[in-house]
Amino acid sequence: MNAISDKFSLKRMWTVVGHYCVANARDLLIRAAVMFGLIFLITLLLTKVVNEDPVARASMIGLFFVMAAGLLFTVIGSMTFSSYSSKPKRIAAMMLPATKLEKFLAMSLIYVVFGNIFVLLTLFLSDTLTASLFGLRSAVSYLPEIFDNIFYKDPESKRFILPVSLGIAWFFFMSQAIYLIGSAMWPKLSFLKTFIVINVFQTVLSIFIPFYHFGDWLGKHFEFFFEYFDNIDKIYALVWSSIAVSYLIILPGLYALAWLRFRNLAVAKRFLS
Repeated sequence: MNAISDKFSLKRMWTVVGHYCVANARDLLIRAAVMFGLIFLITLLLTKVVNEDPVARASMIGLFFVMAAGLLFTVIGSMTFSSYSSKPKRIAAMMLPATKLEKFLAMSLIYVVFGNIFVLLTLFLSDTLTASLFGLRSAVSYLPEIFDNIFYKDPESKRFILPVSLGIAWFFFMSQAIYLIGSAMWPKLSFLKTFIVINVFQTVLSIFIPFYHFGDWLGKHFEFFFEYFDNIDKIYALVWSSIAVSYLIILPGLYALAWLRFRNLAVAKRFLS
């Protein structure tokens, strides 16, 4: 039997993707069906409640979709390395003829990329089908009007729509990346364990840095910062700089941490028991 080359192979990575999808086709289809069914049912119920006011429906559906996407992204992140949740599964995964990097990227591709695309398609189809059943416009089609209502007093601020939207999306991706790290640390019951750790950390942090004092502390020590960014052009530049740092440094850094943890997954048995 030939040894596996340490050199990355795109072909081997796609082989892992195909093997996983075929071997777990039933579970993946059941999860997809449950996700779509729940989202569609809730969208249907919300539409039935407010179908007489299309704009109100669009706002309510939009809020629900934002919350649903945030939750589903984290759940998907926590499921990424579920194939390592037990000893038999771990042995089977380790026996696949591929490097750890190829397996890491394959699992990330299946859950993070394909999973996120499926979530967005589920939200879009649920909205479209429900709107068609009630003879209404889809909630997505109302977005330009909703933005106009929000920014009508200050048209200049409309240019913040794209960076702010990217910022909101980044928080979703960041949460997912954190739960991805949790999945690499605790493949079994990953969502629950990561959720507990995050909340314990937030609780401890709030004890030492009370939220109601944070604004005063920020204003006292960073007064020069607020004095410099005193016009909309400087704030706009700051927002885009923050987006660039978030997407090009922080997010890749979180995935790098997940990879470092996954690389040692087989020997860190205390997290797999």
